[in-house]
Order: sequence, then structure tokens, then C-alpha cells
Amino acid sequence: MKRPDGVSWYLTATMNVYFPEGDVCCQNCPMFTDRRGQEKGRCFRTNQLIFVPNAEGLPDGCPLTVTGEVVGNKKEKGE
Repeated sequence: MKRPDGVSWYLTATMNVYFPEGDVCCQNCPMFTDRRGQEKGRCFRTNQLIFVPNAEGLPDGCPLTVTGEVVGNKKEKGE
């Protein structure tokens, strides 16, 4: 709640974001919102326009840090 004299401190929180089979791109992020069937969209967190949401990796300015932790059973190709 905002106080008349301003905010003196904040508490931070984190959340896990899961990318299917390591396909890290904006399109697979839950904070990405597409533009009603158009090929572009917007990041809900940064409000940044995303013109190629299926481009590999995350754009400059993205607040996510990819840790590389695997959740589930990762199978090697050919298994």
C-alpha cells in the first residue's frame, strides 16, 4: 500500500518459467501475449513489443535468467 511519505523498501519474489524441451523463446513464455492472431506480440512484464516471438533465445531487456535446470525426464535424441 502506498503511503503519503513514499515507499521505503520492497520485498522481491521469483517464479519458475518452464520452456518445453528447452525451446527458449518469447512465444513459449507465459508473460508473452499475442496480438489476436498476428505474428507479433508484447511482453506483459516489460511491455516490450516482440516482433518475432518464436526467435531463439530471449530479447535484450528480458528480466528472466535461464538457469538450465531440467524438470522431468530429459531423453537424448535417438532413445
